[in-house]
Amino acid sequence: MIQIEASESVTWTASELVLEARSPFPDRLWVIVRHVGSAPVLWDGDFMGRGRTLDDLPADDFTLEVLARVVRDLSDRLGRLVYTQDELQETLRGIVAAVPEPLRA
Repeated sequence: MIQIEASESVTWTASELVLEARSPFPDRLWVIVRHVGSAPVLWDGDFMGRGRTLDDLPADDFTLEVLARVVRDLSDRLGRLVYTQDELQETLRGIVAAVPEPLRA
């Protein structure tokens, strides 16, 4: 049996973003995205590698796949955040309406 050594992590740049990927589990990739020269994390998440290893990541088609996933997931996360904020505001309005008039500031 031949065993292939794969990288533990890969870092590359695409579209002025730095993408760092690790593979903590077989066929699962964990990716962290930052702006070039910036420390704060813009996005982090994991997804299926579909049989590819970290050494395959800098390929153009795989890079586009990762960036597309980041964009879709960020959109979903922001959508959930807006929905949660709307629910919170509605709840707070209900609480304010339930406070007797003399006690309102």
